[in-house]
Amino acid sequence: MFMIVPTGRGKEIMDELISKEDYEKILEWHYQMEKDERDILVRPTCAPMYYRIFRQKAKEEGVDFKHRSLKFSTGGAKGCLAGQLIALITATGEVQPCSYFPKSAGNVYKQSFKEIWENSELLKDLRDFKKYKGKCGECEYISVCGGCRARAYTMNGDYLGEEPFCSYIPVRVRKRVES
Repeated sequence: MFMIVPTGRGKEIMDELISKEDYEKILEWHYQMEKDERDILVRPTCAPMYYRIFRQKAKEEGVDFKHRSLKFSTGGAKGCLAGQLIALITATGEVQPCSYFPKSAGNVYKQSFKEIWENSELLKDLRDFKKYKGKCGECEYISVCGGCRARAYTMNGDYLGEEPFCSYIPVRVRKRVES
């Protein structure tokens, strides 16, 4: 199940994207389907909020529901992996945090991948959750979700900004609004 990241040609269909409320409903459906249908493994792709929803729903239901993962995956328990566990090297040597993130962290023809991976300011920023802004920066689920950094960059112009498809209001934000 792929949740679109509106980059590249995806920018051309912005008016066709589902609402963040529908996005949430689809991921809640996926949680229920995964819990009930143990014979088939479906994993949401580019849907970091699923890992928040998964924990929320399991906690609400008081169940110790174990999330299934693919054998080759990183454990299947974390949202956005861009620049944290994965990167893309383009044909021209540009290192991007993921295939949907159109910003380069460096070029392997100019410096080693190891040097880029360890020292790029872009990649360091993506790994430092304290730098995240908006709701993502205040969210108690930041370490398991992280929001899609490519979506934040494309739709908000700030890769550290909040995930535009997330409708969740973090506890800290709710408390501040209520007081």
